[in-house]
Amino acid sequence: PECRKDTFLVQDSADRFPPAFFVNRLKSAVNLLQKCDSEGVLRTTSCDQCKSEATAVAFCRQCAHFICEFCEQAHQRQKFYSDHVVVKIEQLGDNKPVRVRIPKPMKCKIHREEQLKIYCFTCEELICRDCTVIDHKDHQYEFVVTYAPRIKQVIERNLGSLEEAQEKLLEVKTSLESVQMSSHNHKVVIEDEIKRSCSRITKIVEEYHRELLDQVHSMVNDNLTSLTTRETSLEVSVEEVQGVVRLVRNATSSGSEEEVVSVHKQLQEKIKEETA
Repeated sequence: PECRKDTFLVQDSADRFPPAFFVNRLKSAVNLLQKCDSEGVLRTTSCDQCKSEATAVAFCRQCAHFICEFCEQAHQRQKFYSDHVVVKIEQLGDNKPVRVRIPKPMKCKIHREEQLKIYCFTCEELICRDCTVIDHKDHQYEFVVTYAPRIKQVIERNLGSLEEAQEKLLEVKTSLESVQMSSHNHKVVIEDEIKRSCSRITKIVEEYHRELLDQVHSMVNDNLTSLTTRETSLEVSVEEVQGVVRLVRNATSSGSEEEVVSVHKQLQEKIKEETA
């Protein structure tokens, strides 16, 4: 719906598609809003991480879970959670509408407890630490945290070219609209002149007058039809470019580093398609 491009299933399976992290992020935001009252203030909620149904006292940004006191202590004690950021619930609400960014961690499909924090250049995909010693041994790879800033710069440079093309398309569209309006005004002028001339002549000339009008209408309508067709085609091109610009802007501005890296190849391909 954004870029108006046909998308085909890869290897007869939707599992091969890149993750729609925009949608996943929206789902997380909706789940969070469901825990708020009509004014956006966070209500009391139970722990999302354990089965105790104890009252949640904090929120883990990496897990995207509300956690109870026991789970909060586990986050502080265990090395597995050492890089997680835990925020107290009162810091989220403070009697104001909740505004929390929830970056859903991307987990490895093979080693399901491991996060995808490494990009394999050989396979062009995100991998976890365990993958580096098993399936991706001897491959060229780099941590996402160091690779993401560079690839973002590349995408931003390519996006600049796309935005220039977008501006040119908009200029052409504006010019086309101006020509269309001028043609319409010209049609009106011609009609008025013909009518004034024909009012002073005989019935024979009136017949000729109607013939002239028909010719003018046909000529102008053909011209307007051609202009309308070009305008429609141009609008489709503009919307396609705008859709890709929004897609890339959303990816680079709201996506996490892992998310951007996971789809950077597709993003750059779309930019190249539109600037070609």
